[in-house]
Amino acid sequence: MRSAIIFLLLGLAAPVIYGNNWDNFKAIEANMNQLLNNQINVELQGHYTYLQLSHKFYERTSFYPKVAAYFRAKADEEMQHAERFIQYQNQRGGQFKATGITLVSLEECNNVKNLREAFLCAQNLEIFVTKKLTELTKNAMEAHNVAGAADSTYIESNGKTNPLLRGQSVVITTAGGEKMSLKGYLQSSTSSTSSIEGAEYIELAEMVTHEFLGHQIEDTKEIANYLYTLEKFHVGTPPNTEASNVENLASYMFDKNI
Repeated sequence: MRSAIIFLLLGLAAPVIYGNNWDNFKAIEANMNQLLNNQINVELQGHYTYLQLSHKFYERTSFYPKVAAYFRAKADEEMQHAERFIQYQNQRGGQFKATGITLVSLEECNNVKNLREAFLCAQNLEIFVTKKLTELTKNAMEAHNVAGAADSTYIESNGKTNPLLRGQSVVITTAGGEKMSLKGYLQSSTSSTSSIEGAEYIELAEMVTHEFLGHQIEDTKEIANYLYTLEKFHVGTPPNTEASNVENLASYMFDKNI
């Protein structure tokens, strides 16, 4: 009797996975893992870009210490965002892989010379990051099997699958149009559910929407306000001495009051 009870408990505890269902999901999961790592890269690009802007205004010839501190705070914020996504990768059973990080590739951020150009760079950087976050949310809700998917070796170790990956809040749409949880799909024994039409990473989409996109709107509006103020005192081309003096004074006062 005791042996029968132990056998029953072990049977209930063990994950039951049938057919090729897990293999079908692996390709979608590997692609989502790569998309998350791409977003981490975007956040780190933002960090480096803001860090460069910060130190630009600590230089002797363009010393605006409060603006420098403002951009340093923005750099720290972008690093926190990157670390939040790295943390989420670990929580869900994904794998973070660092890649070569460069400054964000935006024309407005090349060769910044003054405060107006710096805030124009910052505004377009925030818009760029928002675009990438929106794309990630869309891909999370419309995940598909992508040909030539990214590395999936992290999914299994020593022949065992990562239980965290199986526990994700993902809704699977089968080729027959049926929707079911990831757990339900992996444990399904019916042949009609073997192929996947798409997947919805509900928790990921909610996290990006709740923790990031709302703040992006606020940050972009704040920077746009500062840029509009600086535009009022922009000299234009070609500059003249009197106008340049007005812009220099405006930059000095702007730094004092930011």
